[in-house]
Amino acid sequence: MHEPKLLEGCLIEFPLSNAAQAEMILDEKSMILEYLRNKLENDKVDITTKIIEGEKSKIPYTNKDKFKKMLDENPQLEILRVKLGLDPDY
Repeated sequence: MHEPKLLEGCLIEFPLSNAAQAEMILDEKSMILEYLRNKLENDKVDITTKIIEGEKSKIPYTNKDKFKKMLDENPQLEILRVKLGLDPDY
């Protein structure tokens, strides 16, 4: 999602969205460094991560959230939900 940044020296910073991504990078750090050092022909290359607090995603995930979003766009859905006896949680 974010562009890597070249910091001073041979340090590459990977901006990440969350801690899970940072953990994945940490698990594969030696393999990534080996690849970069070979391709760049530079043994001084190192990587670091930085978690970027971004804008919260407004994508609804749960059925209830999806229904609320649809309800905001079309309030008549509430009448239909009541008439049909539907539960937005399912």
